[in-house]
Amino acid sequence: MKKIFAGLFIAVLCIAFIVLAYAEEESAPCYTPVLMDWDAKDGKDLEQKILEYWRTNAPGWEAGLYTPQKRSMTFRLGGTTEELIKDYRNWDIAIVSSKEVDLQKLADEGVVISCAYEPSAALSLHHWLLPEAVRKKLPIHPLYDYMVYCYDYNPQTDEAIFLVCNEKKRPAGSREGWVMQILKKRGPDRTRALEDICRVNDWTQMGVPPCTVDELLQMQNDWDWASLRIDETDRLEALDQEGLLYDFSQDSYWVDREPAWQEPKGLFSADGRMIGIPYNPIITGEYEPNTILVFIVNAKSAHSLRALEYAKHFVKSYEWVYNVIETGWSDPDIEKKYGEHSICIYKDEVDW
Repeated sequence: MKKIFAGLFIAVLCIAFIVLAYAEEESAPCYTPVLMDWDAKDGKDLEQKILEYWRTNAPGWEAGLYTPQKRSMTFRLGGTTEELIKDYRNWDIAIVSSKEVDLQKLADEGVVISCAYEPSAALSLHHWLLPEAVRKKLPIHPLYDYMVYCYDYNPQTDEAIFLVCNEKKRPAGSREGWVMQILKKRGPDRTRALEDICRVNDWTQMGVPPCTVDELLQMQNDWDWASLRIDETDRLEALDQEGLLYDFSQDSYWVDREPAWQEPKGLFSADGRMIGIPYNPIITGEYEPNTILVFIVNAKSAHSLRALEYAKHFVKSYEWVYNVIETGWSDPDIEKKYGEHSICIYKDEVDW
């Protein structure tokens, strides 16, 4: 009998430990997963770990750009709406929970960076991929986008973890590169759980080292859509030999499409397959001699259909911007708000 009671006691004790561990996990601060991704102790350590990563991965002399003296970012970990507004002078990027922060109120108080909505911008593309439940939590404005990025979302609790960018009374400097690096660190599973696909972007204009063909080969299961800057004579043979390049000519949209720019409609393999889609970097102005920007879709991905939907939205957004710049299009109402030659569009007019 004593053995039975002893066994029951041990079983109850084990259950208690499990419940306690689960409770601790549930009550963990919202920013904990971000710190764990980078093995960081706090916000300052997070900044140093990201800089260290950039120094290690930057090509050649560019490693010297990633020092605390030349690039710095102050992270705020957690906080309520009122605390973030009160403390706005002391943080650049806040990692917060939708349960504790009203993003609309932050935006109305001018704490969140705002910019003219432009559908091809990295921020707008990120928002386009988010679930509707998350998009409903973002600040609303017909012409503005607010620099709020979603790191993770739990549909069971309806809690989202947001990265909020602030520059009110703060030193100038791009927040976007830092945010993109944090999002990239989540890994493919968490990224797909939130955005449906895992993208590899050309983020060189944000100071983030670009991905290479060799890296795409090494992580074949970890990407669905990718943007690369390649030599204009390159036909991505290494990726093609692995069967990783989707043939866009299977879809009449890509075959019939007439590009708005001088770049060809497709990148073609030796046997005539359309293995990539070149696009124009007119927005960033980052032209490099004898190179082209091209995006591809992973033919082996189980998420290729969603990646193709994103590809159409991506290229239509870039073509819209290109046409605006080339034709000198203007909207008097928009120019009144943003100034002459402003490039933006009302959100409800984007039907692609």
